[in-house]
Amino acid sequence: MVQCLLLSGKFKKWQPEYYASGLMLNDYFFSKFKLRQVKLPYLSGYEAKSKYFTNIEKEKHQQHLQVFNNQAGLKITLLFNSFPQFKSFDPMHAEAVNDSLIIHSTSLKLGNGNDNYFNMTDQATLTAIHNEVWFVKSITLYVPQDAIRVNGKTFACNAANVNINWRFLNLEKRENEYIVTLE
Repeated sequence: MVQCLLLSGKFKKWQPEYYASGLMLNDYFFSKFKLRQVKLPYLSGYEAKSKYFTNIEKEKHQQHLQVFNNQAGLKITLLFNSFPQFKSFDPMHAEAVNDSLIIHSTSLKLGNGNDNYFNMTDQATLTAIHNEVWFVKSITLYVPQDAIRVNGKTFACNAANVNINWRFLNLEKRENEYIVTLE
């Protein structure tokens, strides 16, 4: 698309010539724009600024993670035995803390069949992922103590902004935390 825009900016009505040429677009593009050597500006200043601002962003992410981990409430960590189905999330409000941790603040929905689901709206939730956002290994969030229910082998949470119902394989209760391995 960029090549077409550049061709349109430089050559009026270039399309008929291109179609008649029988060339691939890339070949036609480079036949119209001859290669030439250019001198690039000295980049060390840009690199220094890039490193400086990247470090500021990394520090902000670490601060947000610390705020997340210092929340009040019962800490819930859900470990997935296999990757759940990724239903939806709000990419504009998902902050990648690093390559494997994402803080979701507005929406996250996961499922596994009809009976196993995780729905969150407007609740800080941390996901640990495997390479891509779609492959969730675990979820961590904080909820009120009274929001948790364990019915047989089903872990449930019905808080104001979190709705969880998922069959589990193992449940470990600690002082102020649940660690649940889900099907």
